Amino acid sequence: MLLRADYGDVLYAPTTDSLTPGTFVQKGDTFAFEGEHELYEYQGYGPYTLTDAKGRYKLLFSRKIVVHPIGGPVRFGPWEQPLYRYTDEGPVYSGYDRRVTYEFLGMHIDLFAGSGLPWLFASMVPKAAQALLKKYLGTVVCPECFTIIAMLSAAGFVNNTIQFEYRARMELVDRRTFWCSFKGCGPIPDESYGLWK
Repeated sequence: MLLRADYGDVLYAPTTDSLTPGTFVQKGDTFAFEGEHELYEYQGYGPYTLTDAKGRYKLLFSRKIVVHPIGGPVRFGPWEQPLYRYTDEGPVYSGYDRRVTYEFLGMHIDLFAGSGLPWLFASMVPKAAQALLKKYLGTVVCPECFTIIAMLSAAGFVNNTIQFEYRARMELVDRRTFWCSFKGCGPIPDESYGLWK
């Protein structure tokens, strides 16, 4: 996210409701961050959404995504970031990681999402389509081409109508170091014990 960020870009952390958006700004010769929260507070709350000054997405994280069987695999694998407490001495690892995964919600069919439908209908009536092409474009397309166009259109139409829905799931993962003694096993006691439970 920091590699993509530029002056005027707005940072969002959609995985939490506690962090409001902030803006990357120029202060003299410094690349700075302004907002209700400090930049370090966003650490561990990715994936992030980043927009430019005009509101166009540079990075987009969505709590719910819809993909198709071909050309739309779920590209979001498990996303895990360590959570730190920030002190005067510097960052202290809390012992917890924040993990984001996508769980499958189900599949549904949307007949109006098929972008190949006009070509499919046009290729089913090759004589009428040939006449239109000759009239408006002054050219004729081979009949076999209409069959190929029909097959590709049908495949595209079916692919676009089948939609798989996934929802982002956020959880805290306990990564604390455990110790064992004659009394049993437990987390090493330190000031981060029980943090963010």
